[in-house]
Amino acid sequence: MKLGIIGSRSSGKTSLFNGLTGLNVDISGYQKGGVNIGVVKVPDERMERLIKMYQPKKISHTSIEFMDIAGSSDSDEIGTQKLGQLREVDALVLVVRCFESAASGISKIDPTGEIESIEMELILADMDSLGRKIERLEKQARSGDAKIKEQIKILEGLKETLDNNLPLRSRKITPQEQAIIDELQLLTPKKILFVANIAEQDIPGEETVRMISDIVGKNVIAVCAKIEAELCQLEEDEKKEYMKELGIENSGLNKLINTCYSLLDLVTFFTCGPKEVKAYPIARHTKAPRAAGKIHSDIERGFIRAEVINYKDLIALGSEAAVKEKGLFRVEGKEYEVQDGDIFCFRFNV
Repeated sequence: MKLGIIGSRSSGKTSLFNGLTGLNVDISGYQKGGVNIGVVKVPDERMERLIKMYQPKKISHTSIEFMDIAGSSDSDEIGTQKLGQLREVDALVLVVRCFESAASGISKIDPTGEIESIEMELILADMDSLGRKIERLEKQARSGDAKIKEQIKILEGLKETLDNNLPLRSRKITPQEQAIIDELQLLTPKKILFVANIAEQDIPGEETVRMISDIVGKNVIAVCAKIEAELCQLEEDEKKEYMKELGIENSGLNKLINTCYSLLDLVTFFTCGPKEVKAYPIARHTKAPRAAGKIHSDIERGFIRAEVINYKDLIALGSEAAVKEKGLFRVEGKEYEVQDGDIFCFRFNV
């Protein structure tokens, strides 16, 4: 999974990036190009218990790649070139400054203004992509090709939404529109997690979450990025003690991951054995053959059946043999939808 961290100047997004990844990227200035990238393991208690049970030679946790897009040195704008680096991410993390910062020269707290400014940049970037695509197709349409004319009509429908200053995620997308969105890697259809970056004295930030939710609806969490950056530098025991002292029940990383899984409607399945224990995130309602394809395309192509044990049953009974004795071992076909916590063994023939 790839998540792009964006935000206005002095929103604290690089501090958040440091807190999430454990890196120590300089926050004193702004890069004129490039992007900060960090990869973190997704914490999952289930993996730890499966590892203890199977004692595998190899362990493969799910990971998240965070991309911190540096702001412009002379304005709040992200910039067209840097926006392009966001096109391959699965979702956006928009950091909103909810603390006073006299040191930055921007003391006024204006979450509405920050959100509208960033959203407009995304809208303008998509308008540009659609406009250029329409322009190219209009030249080809002179030949009278009906299919090209139909495609222009679809593009213009998408552009009309953007012309009304609305992101494409605000409308219902048809399969034909989705094909264009995928081709052009448009930004405004991407789902957004809003992170209210609060001051230490405002922890846990429930009031701030309600305030931001009034603006954007849902998918809002509160994090003190400064504290998160400090926490990630501590040993585990010190970290737990400091979190307890501050009244932080859940780390910013855990809150962000849990919310993103919900935002993207993901579940996790596992493959387990003495060679490897591995976790796979996948969209809810995905059918078994497509899940098999996450492991290897040959397994999807030659899919025969899926042998399934649920994680909760395995842990409760202590072994695969005990699960089978209780009649909880299942064999599923091509129409089976993956459930969170499924442990699979796929049978295939190519």
